[in-house]
Amino acid sequence: MGKQSRRRSTKPERRLRVRSIRQDPPDLERLTTALLDMALRQAAQEKQAQEERREADRKARQEAPHE
Repeated sequence: MGKQSRRRSTKPERRLRVRSIRQDPPDLERLTTALLDMALRQAAQEKQAQEERREADRKARQEAPHE
């Protein structure tokens, strides 16, 4: 009888239940479209920056005195 009282604690154990939330898989079509749009915008920005650098170089060459 002494062994039983040692096994049982005065406070019963609390058991936690964890529920998982089911998530829908990502919409691959939307993700693909978003990635393509982002890549196209970045390419356009890079092209514009490159054109601006070329224009600035051209102006700098025109303004520089010729030796």
